[in-house]
Amino acid sequence: MATTMTTHAVYKNKKYLRTMNNEISYDKLLVWLTFRESPAPPRMWTTFPWHGDLLADAYQRPVIHISKLMLVTFLPLSHGPTSNPPIFLVFLEGQDHCNAFNCHEGIYPAPEILIFWYKWRSDEAKGWEAVMEKHHNEWIKRVFRQTDQSKHNVVRFLGPQSPF
Repeated sequence: MATTMTTHAVYKNKKYLRTMNNEISYDKLLVWLTFRESPAPPRMWTTFPWHGDLLADAYQRPVIHISKLMLVTFLPLSHGPTSNPPIFLVFLEGQDHCNAFNCHEGIYPAPEILIFWYKWRSDEAKGWEAVMEKHHNEWIKRVFRQTDQSKHNVVRFLGPQSPF
């Protein structure tokens, strides 16, 4: 991901960094991405939404993040559509851990595209919007949000099988 960050101008843009990375400097982010010690301290971990665009760009595929705090699709900012399958990340609350899922070829459910993607995407990346429409429609068909009494979003899956 460090290579992606150094080769695409959007990741050096101060307005982008202010919006997406809580005003953390480019140099500090690059240090975090090139950290090689194990175990890594929590401040060096991948965090969302800060790393979502970068992860999507690095692997040139959608990154679908599902957690109690956000249901969102990150798309590459610097690359046009590919046939690469998405990366599904489901955050396990309280365990500082994400589980990755593989999906079968074809249509998969994808929540809404992160709104900031529309502002920061390159002309080449604009094609992703049309590609993702069928996947978002699948999300709408299979998954809905229901607000409970404590005002937390609860995700419920429709149908006998998980959409993954």
